[in-house]
Parts: sequence; structure tokens; C-alpha cells
Amino acid sequence: MKTNRFLILKLLRRRELHSSPAQAPRRRQNALRRKTPEFSTLDENEDGVLDRSEAASDPALAARFKEADIDGDGRLSRLEYLKAMGKNSR
Repeated sequence: MKTNRFLILKLLRRRELHSSPAQAPRRRQNALRRKTPEFSTLDENEDGVLDRSEAASDPALAARFKEADIDGDGRLSRLEYLKAMGKNSR
């Protein structure tokens, strides 16, 4: 069992080393999407951000929207959402 785990980790690491650096941001975005299915559900127009009307579907988020909007652009990025909801963004 220990050998299998080691082999799997080794293969995953090799895959990371041989993948294109240009793919890294896309992999991170995909990982964030998997971690935040509730964000994807709230993002009705699938533009990757939540505006006030989309956030209104979640009363807890709507109540702290202004505080959560760190950059003040009137929209919540996935990262701002994670921070506002107290979720680990790593």
C-alpha cells in the first residue's frame, strides 16, 4: 500500500513537471471551481464574479457584500468570496 502511494505521488509530480507553465493558471482556476461549487451556483451568468443581485440569493453573503468586496469594484471574485465565507483559499 505504501509503495502504491509513493508511485502515485511520483507519477503526479512527473505530470506537473512536464505540463506547460501556461496551463498553470487554468489548473488553479479549475481547482478553485471544484472547491467552490456554491460560488458557481450563485454565479448565474457564469462570468466568474458575483454582483449584488447574484449574491442576494445567499442572505449571509448579501449581508456582508460590501465588506467582502475588497477591491471595491462592486463584484466578488472567487477569492473574495472564499475570504468572505471564511473558507480556506489554498
